[in-house]
Amino acid sequence: MVRAAALGFLMASLLATSALAAPLGAKPAHIVSLNLCADQYVVRLAERARIASLSPLAVDPELSAVAGEAAGLPRNRGRAEDVILLGPDLVIAGDTTDAATLGLLRRLGIPVIELEAATTTQAVRSQTQRVANAFGEPEKGEAWIATMDAALGTGRGEGIQPRALYWNENGFSVGQGTLMDEFFHRAGYLNAAREAGLAGYGRVPLETLVLAAPDLLVMSAKVPGRASNARALLAHPAVKAAMAGKRQLELPAALSTCETPDSAAIVPLLVAARP
Repeated sequence: MVRAAALGFLMASLLATSALAAPLGAKPAHIVSLNLCADQYVVRLAERARIASLSPLAVDPELSAVAGEAAGLPRNRGRAEDVILLGPDLVIAGDTTDAATLGLLRRLGIPVIELEAATTTQAVRSQTQRVANAFGEPEKGEAWIATMDAALGTGRGEGIQPRALYWNENGFSVGQGTLMDEFFHRAGYLNAAREAGLAGYGRVPLETLVLAAPDLLVMSAKVPGRASNARALLAHPAVKAAMAGKRQLELPAALSTCETPDSAAIVPLLVAARP
């Protein structure tokens, strides 16, 4: 009851001060991010002075690709009342952000951008342009896209194609129609999960790993202090036998967690790991 009353007061205060919002067509001056992946777009594309708040994970060096740049910037808990107090003129969120929170912000007239899961580099390009335009920073968007294109340009598809498998906790993998699948293709690999019939994201059983015996096993880098079921399964005798002499590549979680132009840095890592 108390929280509801407080929220009502905040809503009234925001509506009363709506005349102070940025003029139509002006660059948003108070941008709030509610999501780890949104943090990366905000930090890469907006001037520091225009960033009102980021998500709590923005400074996590294991998960955030902008942890260093985000240091010292305010962070929020993702609750509607926290956001309202900041007086944002633009909120950027992910596809997992609480729908009720976003609905309330929209009812208050606060512009909200929801990021979509990008399954191709073209989708990453389009989303980057969309966000950069909303920030009033199209040039920064194109510059960030240029770094992606440079990383993609390191790929190679000639010659014999080795087989790769992305395999993580509980056998989680990526098949046809995913960004990682495109990265495999650009780096000159066949995706063993795709060959096994996986479309999108899903689980690859231990038996599939053993039968596929990929030339390269790709995993997210181990986070210090966190147990890894995927690595425990690698000790299985059948897996050890199937993967004897094969290569493994650990990808920084900060590159593989979000679909942004920074993710393309995975391609040269895959190329370097080719047999």
